[in-house]
Amino acid sequence: SNAVVSSSAARIYTVLPGQVSGLGGYIRLEQEATVAAMVIEITSGTPEVTDVTAPPSIDRITYYPREYTSTVTGVITNPYARDFPGVGLNAIAYNAAGEIIGGGASYMHFLLADSSAGVEVMVTSAGEVDHIELHPHVLLRLTHGSASSMPADAQALRIVDQGFSQNGNEVGFGMIVENPNSGYAVD
Repeated sequence: SNAVVSSSAARIYTVLPGQVSGLGGYIRLEQEATVAAMVIEITSGTPEVTDVTAPPSIDRITYYPREYTSTVTGVITNPYARDFPGVGLNAIAYNAAGEIIGGGASYMHFLLADSSAGVEVMVTSAGEVDHIELHPHVLLRLTHGSASSMPADAQALRIVDQGFSQNGNEVGFGMIVENPNSGYAVD
């Protein structure tokens, strides 16, 4: 049957001008079901000008597979002389064919200027993970103008790839989004 077994909504933190980035997460099913399809939609976003041109970098990425909940760790580095009041962390898991087979998400409450910090994200996937990516999304506290004040030349975020997998009652998912705007961040 084509029954909806779960739904979820989440906030996408700032996607910088021209940025192509991953967003991941997982949903825990309340009932036993096999998920045959997943629909991912981006329903809103406000384009605004920002002086932040690239996200913080993440290196030393290490994946720790476990029977129930795997994790990925890394070190995030803020190259800016400004603090960020929050950073969304998104993991995207891929198989050897390059297909998205899971993901996860976490949140840092702050990232200090010119500093580095360790990060960890829980990941849900099914099948053999070949490689994993970590994507940061900074919280810029943009002014969030009204829809009527949105720039006429601004475009919405685009989903360029997506996938999911199921492991018991957990469904891990990931998507790659693109901000096609050269002069606007979308929050």
